[in-house]
Amino acid sequence: MTELFFRHGNKPIQPNTTIGNKPALARTKTCGRCGGRGGSDAWKFTGWRCFDCGGSGTRGTEVVPLYTLEQIEKLNATAQKKADAKRAKLEAVARAKAEAKAAAAAALRPAFEAKHAAVLAWLTQCVVDAECHPFLADMWTKAREDACWTDRQEAAVYSFWTRAQEKAARQALDDASNWVGQVGERLRKIGVNVLGHVKFETAFGMRHITTMRVSGSANLVVVKSGSWRAERGQNLLITCTVAKHDTYKGVCQTRLSRVITDEIITEEIAA
Repeated sequence: MTELFFRHGNKPIQPNTTIGNKPALARTKTCGRCGGRGGSDAWKFTGWRCFDCGGSGTRGTEVVPLYTLEQIEKLNATAQKKADAKRAKLEAVARAKAEAKAAAAAALRPAFEAKHAAVLAWLTQCVVDAECHPFLADMWTKAREDACWTDRQEAAVYSFWTRAQEKAARQALDDASNWVGQVGERLRKIGVNVLGHVKFETAFGMRHITTMRVSGSANLVVVKSGSWRAERGQNLLITCTVAKHDTYKGVCQTRLSRVITDEIITEEIAA
């Protein structure tokens, strides 16, 4: 007697009915919602019982076709042939898309690289130095592969670049900073550009730290005071005393004391 199997089964099954004169097995259909358990603890707040099968665990009967080993092998071969054809079609579509994308990028690349030459050089150096923000790494890859950015991506990349340029310029000035005057010397009406101001509470009251750059130079001066302060962006003429020649993070800074504001100037003070 020829052995019969389910489509993906490996245990011989005895048929008990037919489908179109072909052997089949009629069996009780297990409820797909509860898996034949009739209910679940996950539904205990609404009564535990499965609503699909009413708690029986079954959903009537089903008739499942049975196959010989030869039939299963033919079905498997047909399924494999269809899968191979589908995969080949998908690969062909993917290749066509990749080729079209590469052609579009090649057409855009000359204008894109000419427009963003400075930024692309900086971006490449960031990636080479492994000091790149993940977003910038993505934009570098997109520039190489697609030769295009969206308007928002371009704006974001240029924002990063501008901040990097500003930071480099500040660092160059800081590196060139030197001490001003002699300790104890009284400096009169020197021009300064205020870079920043912070304040904090101490046991002795409010303290202000004002960082400035001497106009027309890279020299940094700092005032730590309980009363004197200036706002970032202001340009001043001040009279002060050199209290100390200091170094902060490798940058020369001159500590000032007894500061008097002689004049607030609306334009940046020339050298």
